[in-house]
Amino acid sequence: MIANDLAVLLTLYLRRLVTVAVKVRESCLDAPSTEGTMWVDYPCPVFGPLTASYWHQHPAVLVYGSKGVERVIDYNPGPKGIDAGELCAWLSQTAAVPDLDGFLRSARAYAEAMEVIGSNPQLAYLMLITSVEAIACSTLHDYTPSVEDRIQAKQGVVRTAIAFGLSDAQAKELALKATEGDRWVAAKFVGFLMEYANPSAWAEDDLFRIPVLGVPESDSFEKALRSIYRTRSRATHSGAPFPGTASLGTTRLVDDAALFQVFGDEAMFPPVVWFERVVNEALRNYAARTASATPLGDGV
Repeated sequence: MIANDLAVLLTLYLRRLVTVAVKVRESCLDAPSTEGTMWVDYPCPVFGPLTASYWHQHPAVLVYGSKGVERVIDYNPGPKGIDAGELCAWLSQTAAVPDLDGFLRSARAYAEAMEVIGSNPQLAYLMLITSVEAIACSTLHDYTPSVEDRIQAKQGVVRTAIAFGLSDAQAKELALKATEGDRWVAAKFVGFLMEYANPSAWAEDDLFRIPVLGVPESDSFEKALRSIYRTRSRATHSGAPFPGTASLGTTRLVDDAALFQVFGDEAMFPPVVWFERVVNEALRNYAARTASATPLGDGV
């Protein structure tokens, strides 16, 4: 369990899939000669079946021009440098997050999304949304919208009450009563990402080739988040798939459903590779802002 959670945190920190493997062999080339050769190279006990999770390699795309190959596009993640000191500090910071249980649940869902983002973008989208819900509902459990927002959320109740002859004040009071018990999950989801994500940093990416098509402008960020959550509700409650453009950027190919949406009249749905970065930045910014300033020691 400890190794799995460490892999989860590394996946979040690096934006690269890190998974746990089992040691099956050990070599001791410097073993004393007096002990013979049996300990130089020996197998370890069998741990059990292991299904390794990893990202498959994407073939390169060759762009031809009048003079032959003009450009080579690589869809595989580039090398990732690691600063040991920064990593140690980040793990210490993460351990000091006030709601560590909620943060770990969120990070686990994020890591599960990263496992399938290239092979199953629909499932990856659901897991990324679940990741945000886990931390947002945990940290914002006492959140309640303003009176005006609560009434706005129940405009149907207000209109019906007025049609039945109630006064405007009575209709609004009834609408407020109707909101009792509402967990406001959608509002918490949007609010958390609006608070901790950083739209200005999405211009370039060192992991995915995020397509320009479908990526919302910063001034329509909140609208895009609400659209994502509504689509998630349809996906989980009625089995409706995410729009085709959700898969853009996960491979070098374009899904036919995405192609129809690109050339259609409807607003394009944000790609999962864009939303992954939004979630990653929100989780890391949350940890940085909320971690206790109390030092945890020299090691992790």
